[in-house]
Amino acid sequence: RADLKEIQTLIAQENYDAAYALHTKIPEESPYRPNADLLAGRCQFALAKQADTKEKKDLALAAAEKHFNKILESPKTAVAVRRQTNLEHGKTLREMGKLSDAVSHLSILRLSSHYEPESLAAGIEEIETLVDANRVEDAIDTLEHITKNIGRIECYETDWFPVSSMRNRIVETCRRLIQAKDYAAAARYASNLPSFCDALDRLRLESELYELWGESVPIRPENEPKKQEYHRTAAKAYESLTNRLPRALEYNDWLWRAIENYRKGGAYRESNALLERFLSLEPRINQPKGHFVRAKNLMSMDRDQEAMQSLRNIINSHVETPLIYDARLDLAKLYAEEDAFDEARQWLLENLSGDLRPESPIWRESLFELGSMLYSKGEKQLLNAKSEIEANPSKTRENFTKVEASFEFLKESIDRMDEFLRRFENDPRRFQILYQMAKAYRLALFWPDLQLRENRSVNEDTINTLKSQRKDLVVKARGVYRRLREEILASNLRNPSTADSDHLLRNSYFGEADLYFFEEEYDEAIIAYTDAANRFINEPEALEARKQIALCQKQLGKTQDCLRSLELARDLLQRIPPEKDYKFRLVTPHDRAGWDQYLTSMIAELKTN
Repeated sequence: RADLKEIQTLIAQENYDAAYALHTKIPEESPYRPNADLLAGRCQFALAKQADTKEKKDLALAAAEKHFNKILESPKTAVAVRRQTNLEHGKTLREMGKLSDAVSHLSILRLSSHYEPESLAAGIEEIETLVDANRVEDAIDTLEHITKNIGRIECYETDWFPVSSMRNRIVETCRRLIQAKDYAAAARYASNLPSFCDALDRLRLESELYELWGESVPIRPENEPKKQEYHRTAAKAYESLTNRLPRALEYNDWLWRAIENYRKGGAYRESNALLERFLSLEPRINQPKGHFVRAKNLMSMDRDQEAMQSLRNIINSHVETPLIYDARLDLAKLYAEEDAFDEARQWLLENLSGDLRPESPIWRESLFELGSMLYSKGEKQLLNAKSEIEANPSKTRENFTKVEASFEFLKESIDRMDEFLRRFENDPRRFQILYQMAKAYRLALFWPDLQLRENRSVNEDTINTLKSQRKDLVVKARGVYRRLREEILASNLRNPSTADSDHLLRNSYFGEADLYFFEEEYDEAIIAYTDAANRFINEPEALEARKQIALCQKQLGKTQDCLRSLELARDLLQRIPPEKDYKFRLVTPHDRAGWDQYLTSMIAELKTN
């Protein structure tokens, strides 16, 4: 008995070699021998954990298993020692990698002695082993069984298995599932924690797992409801933690995570309510980020005036923070939505001409927004002027100033977009920007056209200058359409095309061809439309291209060629499969029946003439 006490002391001191050597002093026939073998097995198990080579580890585990089998095979082993041995044997089998055997061993012990410490310890070990074996659903089923059948915790707590150890191991297993990104299993696991885990354990786990789960959901419209639901669940858990533990060291982190997750979950009012608490607690130097998120929430709620005030609070806070640049960018966007162009432009220029470097994402976005804003301003002002001129031609000259201003906006937008493309060659919006540049060149044509049409009394030099300016705009527009087409086709060789790139590709073909057509350069237009027809074989787009080819030939006086082109178009109409019918109205002016009627009418008219 004294030897057993000494062995236990040596084990407590982690002197496993000495403890193991001492167990041999206890005779085989002694009633204390099973206890000695149990301690010897534990020593070998501990030595296996410390082994620096696989060979040493395997030898120690084999020795431990030998001791445990010896105890279990003896009919004289006391029940309490047998329970302890079964638990240690299961742990050893797990360490040896014999996971199925370990689960069987531990499961029998768990089910055979419901109200003994070894039963609960075996259950927890079994859960961990099942997760090791990637049998996660079985692990959760085992957890549910423990949770439903556990008795008073006092029945299980011992000096070798305190409640804190039980809780830590149960919680840690859930964290393993979270780290493995098995969020659905982790959620089910967290909802079945046993009574010795408290509500705070569940809240900590749920806050973390639902936040990560929400972040993991791909950003697609169909996924948004589920993504937001996960973030709201995380936010509620974080908020509950702040309410239950207001003095915890993690309080500020929990509060901010609740704010962010409510925002990501679309619960903007709840996010703003917590932001009021955040702003009342934080020192002035930390408040800009609160004002910024509040502005984002208000923008999402269409409360733009309040959002603008929050953004101004950041800019006027006299706190050195990079969020000032974000605030300027968002403030510019809000002013642009209100058609306050000068204010919007000023905020963007402050970002572009201040301390920010072009490498900054905010500098990049500011340049992009300025180019887009200038284009929108120029387009809108031009369309308004054209509408007034069409409604009342006598007021054409009164609109000269508006048209000229729109021309300047469009020119500056082209310069800004060109700078963007040069600086950021790999930006994913590259195709969109090129297309917008081409449209800007086409819109800008209206100003020299208007001057040539209205200023007939000007001298020859001025006329030549306007014609040269006009020609330059046309050539550049065609060049950008061509560049856009070439870049999309090159990209399609490396990556699958998208609906957006297909749309822009189609417009690049027809944009260039239409410019030739409207400039009455019909031979070049025929070549460009033929390229489009060949690109979109047996598609509605090819029908539009064939029709335009026929119109070019008609303008050139080539009636027979025009007739053949229309007949080719009618044959093409029959070859376009029915599943493409939905595209007719999307990319051409007619549906299938309308095209048949149009082509038949055109052919009949040509034959009659």
